[in-house]
Amino acid sequence: MEWGVRHGSPSYALLPVRPGDAPELRLGRGRVKETAPPPSFGTGRQAASEAPGQAGGVCGSGARFCPQPRGAERKTAKVTEGPSAVASILIVDDHPGNLLALEGALAPLGQRLVRASTGEEALRAALREEFACVLLDVHMGGGIDGFETARLLKGREKSRHTPILFLTGTVQDQSFLHRAYEHGAVDYLLKPFDPDVLLAKVRVFTDLYLLRERVKGIERAEAAREEAERQRALLEARAAQMQQLAQEREHALRLRDEFLTVAAHELKTPLTPLHLRLASLARVTEAEPTGALSHGRLAQELDVMRRQVRKLADLINDLLDASRIAAGRLQPGAREPVDLGQLAQEVAARLQPAARESGSALDVRVEAPSPVALVDRPRIEQVLSNLLTNALTYGGGEPVLVSVRAEGERAVLQVQDRGIGIATAQLARIFERYERAVSESHYGGLGLGLYIARQIVEDHGGRIRAESRPGEGSTFTVDLPLSPPPPPGA
Repeated sequence: MEWGVRHGSPSYALLPVRPGDAPELRLGRGRVKETAPPPSFGTGRQAASEAPGQAGGVCGSGARFCPQPRGAERKTAKVTEGPSAVASILIVDDHPGNLLALEGALAPLGQRLVRASTGEEALRAALREEFACVLLDVHMGGGIDGFETARLLKGREKSRHTPILFLTGTVQDQSFLHRAYEHGAVDYLLKPFDPDVLLAKVRVFTDLYLLRERVKGIERAEAAREEAERQRALLEARAAQMQQLAQEREHALRLRDEFLTVAAHELKTPLTPLHLRLASLARVTEAEPTGALSHGRLAQELDVMRRQVRKLADLINDLLDASRIAAGRLQPGAREPVDLGQLAQEVAARLQPAARESGSALDVRVEAPSPVALVDRPRIEQVLSNLLTNALTYGGGEPVLVSVRAEGERAVLQVQDRGIGIATAQLARIFERYERAVSESHYGGLGLGLYIARQIVEDHGGRIRAESRPGEGSTFTVDLPLSPPPPPGA
């Protein structure tokens, strides 16, 4: 509905379009014929000037009737498209004429106007949507009044912060104001009201509401942008993780293939001399079926075969240990007091034949008093054996030195060679499974000895480290507590 607003003193006229009238709104001052007494909206009394009443409009005393263009249909304010550009305003009054007057006065705002003729209707509307403000008549008959409606609106979470403007015909005393503000009102208007004042007050709340909605929209957009960035970062991290996993898989496959090649070679190596010695004994036996081998020759042959069988057994044990470590099932043995200096000498003595074959002199130095530690003897022996075997293999025929000493509550074992050495870039990975610092085409080994040694030392609460320079040899240091913590799972 298009509405004209006429200003008089002190009242107004709000009139609907009538077919055949002038197409423009005319403003002027004057009076129309009155009926007594003048209207007081919201009090339940009906009073209007005759001419506006016949045209379907609502007016108060002092207002001039202004016909509107023909052919227009009654409507609420035009709604601008887009949720961020429109606010909803709830107008509550039990007189249809008052609702029409409010709609006409608020039409210039261009916002959505929602009618309610009772407090109950207002409460239902507030459940359905959020309002920029509520214009609420105080005195409504036939149900709950404006004060009770305001109290219920403020008691709901959805409408708790919605501004309420009371509409009333009279303000008898200060107690009314106190009650109004007590029930959540932010302001009030007297009827008959000045449309400009009404428009200005409501515009403040709609502008605040739209600004708040705009800020919410910006915050939602920012949150959406941050979420998109977070998702992008997650996708990039996932892609990087997948790429890393793919690289690790390729590396693992390469290591597996290399390991299978080396393992086949290493397992075959001790079998070859063993086969040759057995074949030699068979030939001697066939050539001298009634004779007997000399004691020296037989002892020599048996010693070679015994060492090759032991080498083969060590390779198989390393494979089994690596599998147990990967599965977390490397079971520690019983711990007992062990003289580490004596143990180092025993291991060195056992490896003397290998030292002679490599051309390296093997020397053991124990600083008195020799440290005695509570350890799993076979496992620490295995560590020393692996370190010494590596030193003899890569020592280049140079002397190998084993030193044992006590440092406070710890024991330090060192194996030093003067061989080919290890590149700095390789030091960080030589204790990993299947890792080798040299080419398998030049040196044997499965790449498991240092990996197993590190696990055993760490299970004893110790540390193992390597220092080396290419061409200057390597030094491996094992640092063990004399009284280590109990083994895992003990």
